[in-house]
Order: sequence, then C-alpha cells, then structure tokens
Amino acid sequence: HIARDIQMGILPKSFPGPPECPRFCLYAALMPAKEVGGDLYDFFYLDGDHFCFVIGDVSGKGVPASLFMAITRTLIKTRSAAGIEPGQVLTLVNRDLAADNPSMMFVTLFLGILNLNDGRLVYANAGHNPPYRLLEEDGGIEPLVCETACPLGIMEDMEFTSHQAILRPGQTLFLYTDGVTDAVDEQDRFFGEVQLENVLRSHSEAHPQKLVETVLSRVQAHAGAVPQFDDITLLALRFFGKDGGVCE
Repeated sequence: HIARDIQMGILPKSFPGPPECPRFCLYAALMPAKEVGGDLYDFFYLDGDHFCFVIGDVSGKGVPASLFMAITRTLIKTRSAAGIEPGQVLTLVNRDLAADNPSMMFVTLFLGILNLNDGRLVYANAGHNPPYRLLEEDGGIEPLVCETACPLGIMEDMEFTSHQAILRPGQTLFLYTDGVTDAVDEQDRFFGEVQLENVLRSHSEAHPQKLVETVLSRVQAHAGAVPQFDDITLLALRFFGKDGGVCE
C-alpha cells in the first residue's frame, strides 16, 4: 500500500467553486489500479486571476512510479509562476527530470493556465491525451489539439511550446488519462475515444462532479468484472467568467 499512500496522500482533496471561487468550479477523481501507477492531477492559483491545473501519467507501476509522480508534482509547483507560460514550465521541469533519471522513467503531462477574467487558456502538452472543450450551446465537443511533444524526462534539451484557446462562460474543459480509454471489457474491447466522446456530448452541461462521476461509472460498467489494470484519472473545469456563476 506504500505506492497508493504516496499517490493519494499528495493529491488535492478539496475542490474550488462558488461561492468562494465564483468564476469557475472544478472537480477531479483518481481511481488507482490494484498495481498502482503514477497518475497525478493538481491545481493551484498563480495569483488572484490566473489558475493553473495539471494532469499526468507516469510510466511504470508501484513505488517508483509514485515517487516519480511526487517529484514531478513538486517540480511543476516550483517552476510555475505568474508570467511564465506553460511551455516554459514544461521545458524547465523536463530538464530537471531528464538530468538525473537513470531508470529512464517518463511522464505524459498537460498543463493549463486559465485567466479567470477573460477565459484565455494558455497550455502545453507533453505527450498527453488532448483535453476536450465542451461547447454548451449545441452539445458539441472539440479536442484541444496541438503538436504534442514527447513526454517529460526523455530528452533533456526538448523545448515545449505554449498554445492558446478561449473558454467562454459556461464552457467546460475535460481532462483524462489513458486509463479511461484503455479500459477493456471481457472481450478485450477498449472503452475508447468514441464512447468517451458520446458520454461527453450527452453531458456537456453537467456539473463537473456529475460529469466526472458519469464518465467513471460508464468506464466501470464497460469493464464489468475485468480487473482495472491502469490508474484512471479525470478532471473537469467549468468557467463562469468574471461575473461569476453557480455550479449546479
């Protein structure tokens, strides 16, 4: 249980939202596999108007993966600051991880910084599944696609690029690890991106907690009696805008 204790012990347990945080609300969940992997999520304010959030997936299992996950989380927090773009943060964290990495572990990771006044999202992706932006007006969804550089920890001199998108008031961003899409049923069929996208479309207006719990229950129903072989992590963030909103 050491690996699970390390992993679960450092994850945030309370989630921001109205009335304390009127401009957005967030919910996340991590279901560790029996042989714990190194999934992680984190979120924190850079200043009063900029909110940083992260999701990642470390290679490997057990205590080594959990320790690498803890180191990655610490480095992200250390390197992040107002005015430093996500691409710069990942470039610095990657150098730190790759410089002393004899076991050749790596982590896929998405890092976003949201301007809570105007919805401008600046983000960088290190080999991770692209998040989905849920378009509340028509039930549509779209992935935040960008050239995904290689995971962190592999190439010390890798440069990571920042990208931009806009979250309009009422829109939700959904992030996940591949434990969701790689979950298999008794016939070895993957849950897959198509099923995930169908769930997101039909719940595009759901509260972040309801959205996360619905996806999780669908994945569990798909897997049935098949043991979970990979961590499953989900994070949903709904933006209300500078005038605030109610998360319901």
